[in-house]
Amino acid sequence: MLSHLLAEERQIDVSLPLPSFPNLSRFNRAQSEPEGDFTMARFDAACSALRRQARQTFLSLSSRNFRCYVTGETISYCGSGMQTVAFSWLVYAMTHDARLLALCGVMSLAPMLLVGFGGGWLADLLDRRKILMTSETAGAIQSALVAILIFTGHIAPWQLIGMSCLTGTRMAFDLPARQAFVSTLAGREALANAQSISSSLTIASRTLGYALGGVLIATAGAGTCFVIDAASFVAALTALVMIKTGSRRQESGADETASTRRDRVSNRQVVSIIWRNQQVRTTFLQTAAVFLTGTQFFILLPVFATDVLAGGSTTLGLLNAAETIGAAAGALILANRFKSESSVGQRHLNRLMLVFAALLAAFALSAWAPLSLCLMVLIGCSLNSLLTANNSMVQLAVPAELRGRTRSIMLMIMSGAEAAGNLVVGWCARLFGAPATLAVCAVLCAVAALCLLRLQSRQDGTVA
Repeated sequence: MLSHLLAEERQIDVSLPLPSFPNLSRFNRAQSEPEGDFTMARFDAACSALRRQARQTFLSLSSRNFRCYVTGETISYCGSGMQTVAFSWLVYAMTHDARLLALCGVMSLAPMLLVGFGGGWLADLLDRRKILMTSETAGAIQSALVAILIFTGHIAPWQLIGMSCLTGTRMAFDLPARQAFVSTLAGREALANAQSISSSLTIASRTLGYALGGVLIATAGAGTCFVIDAASFVAALTALVMIKTGSRRQESGADETASTRRDRVSNRQVVSIIWRNQQVRTTFLQTAAVFLTGTQFFILLPVFATDVLAGGSTTLGLLNAAETIGAAAGALILANRFKSESSVGQRHLNRLMLVFAALLAAFALSAWAPLSLCLMVLIGCSLNSLLTANNSMVQLAVPAELRGRTRSIMLMIMSGAEAAGNLVVGWCARLFGAPATLAVCAVLCAVAALCLLRLQSRQDGTVA
């Protein structure tokens, strides 16, 4: 290869016999072939490369069980996107108080702190598919009840707070089982790819749900969004029924010994195993910092849509859709790049966190809707790439029989940090305004990223 580069630099006549060039004969044959045949050969080679790249990017879709799962979840999350926009819009439209938005956020996160570890324990002990089926059924009933309250005119703020608490309780059992269940569908070798693909497809469906939700609120009312959300859970339930439960251990590589070991490992031992893993500790610390300072823009989006950008429910739907478009793009990029534990280093994730903080500050200072939408796409891309990579690294760093409880601990950290941030941000937005509050959050997120970079440099023995 070096001799070939030197030959090009010195403009040596490649028609001379150069025995050190292994590819010279193939080059001469290509020169002697008709131009059309040579062009077709290059086209076929490019198509083959694209096919190989597509197989690598969508590796986990080779599993039938995984295809059934993501199909049902894609439809279900479209309805969930509509419900999310309708819920936040309904809360702010009834009170015009950012503190109530923060309170609903806290009430949806509090159950994760109280029963989150129990949800992970059940995910490691019971049939995860049945846990998900129970969760999907409860979600359909809950959305139907909210729709009835809206159409009958009996909806009140305290009911919305109660629904937030019920949603948080359901998700405390749903999320640990869901993350561990995905790992059993595609196998360990495709675990990171499966989580990225699942994230990108469901996020893409939520993008559509956000956009449609904003339009439906303005045309048919918020109650229609809850009706569609209740109906969308049927697709997720159907997909879970179609999954063959007998192949779970075959695909995950788990055997009866692993199942017995899972039952014997106590919760204290799980915490000890996690704490001794430096990579998991660093990932947990970064996740806590992001959810404490960075994800607070979610509860402030209704305020930005109405007060800062002078829009309405359609603007709110577009902002949510823009964030999820970026999140889907980030998940696809990560699915292609994150092929193993060493594909994405912790240092790169810390730098990505710094980029996310800068984008968040720019969004806080923007009062022009097109610029805010573009920034929201980039924010979604950086945030979802960061969180998905963190989750995949944690799942790959612990034994398969402990993934449910490990995920529950991570969710407890996320919920606690976000709940604390929601309380502070809600009151500060009421006193100082949403833009100033979010700008301060962005600065704190950047400071946390710099501290993590410094910590990583000390652990690696290098200078940042």
